[in-house]
Amino acid sequence: MKTAYNFNAGPCVLPKEAVESTINAIRDFDNTGIGLMEISHRTPGWERTMEETRQLWRHPHKSVSVFAHRVGLSY
Repeated sequence: MKTAYNFNAGPCVLPKEAVESTINAIRDFDNTGIGLMEISHRTPGWERTMEETRQLWRHPHKSVSVFAHRVGLSY
């Protein structure tokens, strides 16, 4: 597959390792045998991941981060 690069404003190209890691997590999250889209938000591995993410998103100024897990929309 040819690699494409996005030089436009907006989303950037993700590192290949990040894409591959995400694909693996969708198939088997945290070696649980359950895919990322199938697990409960109360699963210990998911709770640990959310806490790590919250730590990364802490800002010195006031801000709000919204974490939405398994959200479905219907139009």
